[in-house]
Amino acid sequence: MRLAIALEYRFHRHADGSVWTSSAYGRKYWDRYLRSFDRVLVVARAEPVNRVHDGWIRVDDATVEVARLPYYVGPWAYLRCRRRLVQAIRGSLGREDALVLRMPGAIGPSLLAASGRGRRPYGLEVVGDPAESLGPAAVRSPLRPLLRRWAVSELRRRCRDAAAVLYVTQWTLQQRYPPGPATSAQGVSDVALGEEDLRERQSHAVFVASSVELGPDALVVVNTKSRGLLRNLVCVAAMEQPYKGQDVLLAAMAECRTRGLHLRLTLVGDGRERPRLEALTGRLGLEDTVRFMGYLPAGAAVRSTLGEADLFVLPSRVDAMPRALLEAMAMGLPCLATSVGGIPEVLPPEALVLPGDARALAERLRSIAAQPDLLRVWGHRNHLKALAFRDSVLQEVREDFYQTVIEATRGWLRDTR
Repeated sequence: MRLAIALEYRFHRHADGSVWTSSAYGRKYWDRYLRSFDRVLVVARAEPVNRVHDGWIRVDDATVEVARLPYYVGPWAYLRCRRRLVQAIRGSLGREDALVLRMPGAIGPSLLAASGRGRRPYGLEVVGDPAESLGPAAVRSPLRPLLRRWAVSELRRRCRDAAAVLYVTQWTLQQRYPPGPATSAQGVSDVALGEEDLRERQSHAVFVASSVELGPDALVVVNTKSRGLLRNLVCVAAMEQPYKGQDVLLAAMAECRTRGLHLRLTLVGDGRERPRLEALTGRLGLEDTVRFMGYLPAGAAVRSTLGEADLFVLPSRVDAMPRALLEAMAMGLPCLATSVGGIPEVLPPEALVLPGDARALAERLRSIAAQPDLLRVWGHRNHLKALAFRDSVLQEVREDFYQTVIEATRGWLRDTR
């Protein structure tokens, strides 16, 4: 059976027809689906390009096809081309295809509209919270309040009517967007860490039998090879929208400097917000301590940069279950993040701050710097927590979800012959 999966991500389509990605969803990603389905039709936009850049990853092959949809950016453009979008999806879709929607977003509902008005079953992967991602701190658009109401209502309805729902959190999104009474629902992160993500930590960390207390009932072995000093920070996050909060981190860096704590920061990522962040760095007088690395391909390049840091910081205003955070945790890197989305499911309260509060973030950085042993304890705890996100652990849950979608689709095909 072929799977038709709708997602909001924008790919690149070369003039020769090949499809590429500059960050996520390369060909290897689709293996998780191909263990249950014969082929995959990716229903997503792909920007026409004349050149394949270094570091891009091929998406399509004989088993993975990307539908040819009208390319648009933004809500106004979507409204103008919605009819053509649905028609293009309908032309790519087969009657016997199983359907999975990755939401929030508009492509998923468009896929359902293209599939006909019958009660065709579908699976749903809930990968974010539109109440947050379309909040005032995340999006600047006059359409934002209307889009937010529509997206929240649409996601709640789709969760209620789906044959099966897979949430990227264990409880956060489930509480806000509950499944229907007859819906099979499970929580499993969209992030899957390969053995290379976990081996990287072992290549530079040596554990010895000295213990530091984590809590009243927990003792852990810590890495005494770590310096235990807070000097170098790293943040890995896209710069396409302001909701990743790099501006808050820069303001916190400036606050720390005025209070005598001199830190260095590496920012990994690229996008439309980068010029604004670079200008802010200059206004704050941080040019000598902030390094913009730009986009780095996932894998070894990102892990190498993480390995140079003492603390990973993710100051998101909005997030679900960020891959970069889990990759840093897998390496045994101490992490400090905001209490948004599913992040509180993987980090304890002492490693969390409120979003958008530069002063509170600076105070927490100063507190961490004053406790050298804390970095070692946090790092080991993070590594242990990340083991639950290994691909070998998560794939079994995913395959149960896929099987439910397959069985529901087969039942619908039998009933509608």
